[in-house]
Amino acid sequence: MTFGIFILGILIMGTGFLMVWRTRNFEEYLGSLEYAVGVRWVSWKTLGILFLMIGFLMAFGLLGAFLEKTFGSLHG
Repeated sequence: MTFGIFILGILIMGTGFLMVWRTRNFEEYLGSLEYAVGVRWVSWKTLGILFLMIGFLMAFGLLGAFLEKTFGSLHG
């Protein structure tokens, strides 16, 4: 794990946190996800939580292990 990947993970976590905390701002500036998902607020918050999880796993070097444990059995 390098310092650059740690910083990238922290930035992704920060983006996810802002997506959950300031959902209305993301919806105003980037538009609604209502047509893609069906629910306006929940879709931005769900995407933000996903960014938080991926950023955390990336920042602390756990992303590879997580993907191997969850999707590793698909590759035989």
